[in-house]
Amino acid sequence: MFEPGTRVRTREQRPGGHTRLPRYLAHRRGRIVRALGAFRFADDAAQHGAGACKQMLYTVQFEANGHSICADLFESYLESDE
Repeated sequence: MFEPGTRVRTREQRPGGHTRLPRYLAHRRGRIVRALGAFRFADDAAQHGAGACKQMLYTVQFEANGHSICADLFESYLESDE
């Protein structure tokens, strides 16, 4: 579990199926803004429906070229960058 303020990096994923991690955010560094709680992991829910596992969901802020964007991302998409 990540705490707000933690520096993270998104994992480079190339799954065979659908993922909710936008490709433009793959392998990028950001900062946890807030923990949103545990939700059904959307990638798993596409195959297993209501039986999908739950994962923590976080709002992550990314900055580049004087701009910032926030994305709500599941824990398995993230790794510590500290």
